Amino acid sequence: MAIDWMLSTVPLGGSMREKLSAVALAGFRHVELFYEDLLDCVETPRGVARMVDDLGLSVGTLLPLRDFEIPVPASATPAWINAGKLLDTACELNANLVVACSSTRHEAISNPDRVANDMASLADRALKQGLRIGFEALPWATHIRNVEQAACVVRLANRPNLGLVLDNFHLAWMGEGPETIRQLSPQEIALVQVADARLIQGMDVKMLSRNFRCFPGQGELPVHAFYDAVRSIGYTGRFSLEVFNPGFKARPAQEVCHMAMQSISPYFLYTDVRE
Repeated sequence: MAIDWMLSTVPLGGSMREKLSAVALAGFRHVELFYEDLLDCVETPRGVARMVDDLGLSVGTLLPLRDFEIPVPASATPAWINAGKLLDTACELNANLVVACSSTRHEAISNPDRVANDMASLADRALKQGLRIGFEALPWATHIRNVEQAACVVRLANRPNLGLVLDNFHLAWMGEGPETIRQLSPQEIALVQVADARLIQGMDVKMLSRNFRCFPGQGELPVHAFYDAVRSIGYTGRFSLEVFNPGFKARPAQEVCHMAMQSISPYFLYTDVRE
């Protein structure tokens, strides 16, 4: 079965049209949209959706929803208001997956049962709009920092449209290897994100993650082993190149997109799939 690859707008500079055109020209058929890129865009989400469609692309993912698991969700809380905006925007973009990250706030909920209840409520709301939710553990989060903790939340929530987001940079930083992945079922995984990096000793993990990622083959992470482990458990969903690096944003978007495509071709099977 062919593997679908997406490229995130995170490493791309220029206007939204320039980014999307470069993604399509490089041969990708799906794009992961960073919400902040939409806020900086003169086009409305519906306008971006038309642009995406005209270029033969699809929006695979919209992210991130931050700090949702504080406080206890209620219809009038900021967490629910922000979630509602993101879900509505995803619908306007014809995306089907929204990624929520574990909270970095000091008042974040630590009880996994309560976090699971919140995520279940979010998934129920998303289901009414035909959306899926991916839950991602951040290594610099307050409580939920690794795959095992995130998987516990997803399993406790027990919703068919809620799954895990695996990021190989996060796993490498937390010392989680292929054995961690092999404890998961493919049905539990909503999305797999891939990047390379050099793990600079002594650097703050958030600083490193947000500024010094690179494309596969440009760093020192065991990207191929990560990919093989995910495939070995039967995962057939999408992979996304999510590379935070301000240096890439300063380059022409076409150059970066070409680099992205070249970076996956030596390692992975890439097949052009149009749905």
